[in-house]
Amino acid sequence: HLPVVLTRDLVYAARTARSMPSSLVQPLILSVALVTASFSIPAVVDSFETSSSMGPFSHLRVVAAGRGRSMCLPPIVDKVLDLAQGGRPVTEDATLRLLYLGTATYDEDDAFQAQTHAYSSRTAPPYVDVKKLDVSECVPIDQLPSKDDMSTHIQTADIIMVSGGNTLYAVNRWKQLGMDRMIRQRVGSPSGEDTNGRVVLCGGSAGAIAWFSHGHSDSMDPTTFLNVDPHLTDEQKADWSYIRVDGLGYIPNTLCVPHYDATQSNGLPRTQDSDEMLRQAENKHLVCVGIDENAAFVVNDGYFSVVAGGSNGGGGDSTSMTSECCHVKIVQDDGQFFHQMVRAEDPAIPIESLIDTNHWKSRIDAIGKSGNTA
Repeated sequence: HLPVVLTRDLVYAARTARSMPSSLVQPLILSVALVTASFSIPAVVDSFETSSSMGPFSHLRVVAAGRGRSMCLPPIVDKVLDLAQGGRPVTEDATLRLLYLGTATYDEDDAFQAQTHAYSSRTAPPYVDVKKLDVSECVPIDQLPSKDDMSTHIQTADIIMVSGGNTLYAVNRWKQLGMDRMIRQRVGSPSGEDTNGRVVLCGGSAGAIAWFSHGHSDSMDPTTFLNVDPHLTDEQKADWSYIRVDGLGYIPNTLCVPHYDATQSNGLPRTQDSDEMLRQAENKHLVCVGIDENAAFVVNDGYFSVVAGGSNGGGGDSTSMTSECCHVKIVQDDGQFFHQMVRAEDPAIPIESLIDTNHWKSRIDAIGKSGNTA
């Protein structure tokens, strides 16, 4: 009794597995199996440490953009650097350390340059020392950094930027190498020591999904595989479906949808497809967080706000409406959607409210009683 879309994903996974890296095949099958199982197995709501009186998210600093290249839009660059500076005075030689993880693009140099040039080319403080940590399977085994080197790079970073690309591959690769635990150690906890200062977790597209519990992902796009079949026809390149993937879970109980205002090569608008994914989820408390391509979702001091990147983000391989907002959606008890658009000028929202469907349902009740619309 599988839905047609899941049946097609299983067939497609089997058909394309030979062209995918071995480390991606297993999590792909597991991902499809988990989504399939979610139709009959009760989901467990994501949890997060809540021991600190300051709140469970007071230590998090996140800038998650709707696409990878948007990390170089000036307002988004300014926000990343401002959070990384952490209120410290900007001296003449102030320098921040940015660690770039290009695993999702298999450590391609072009993607690295496209997503970091606005940081490495700065001519005024704070300057940014950009380093690249290559750990994908494109790196020869004898050139792969040691675990100690990986940990040192991560623990000393002021900014950890994740590339766009194949989220499923990247998260699985990090887990294979133990990097997920290294990043969690660097992030720390609300009550933990702050020896190196709070790190900023950032990135666009896959680099946005990485920080949420789940993501609406294009990781089944065959052009994003490590070993792309050179004989793919245009029809085959467009014959893929979005899947739900796991992120690292810093923002729990969420489904992150980057490129929210875009339609990608399969012709399916992210807005519509993510609605169906949210509706089908067994966890009816899951909160959808959509991020327009030229916008960024920002977490600081336990609150969420939006940065509009500006409409000069350039073209790309998707069709975007560039509304530069974030979007919060939940499924109501009657099966209808509640949709709240959050703009840059709107007041910040506590993360604990963002991930709580009861908060949004109370807003629905208030709107109903007042006769106003959201």
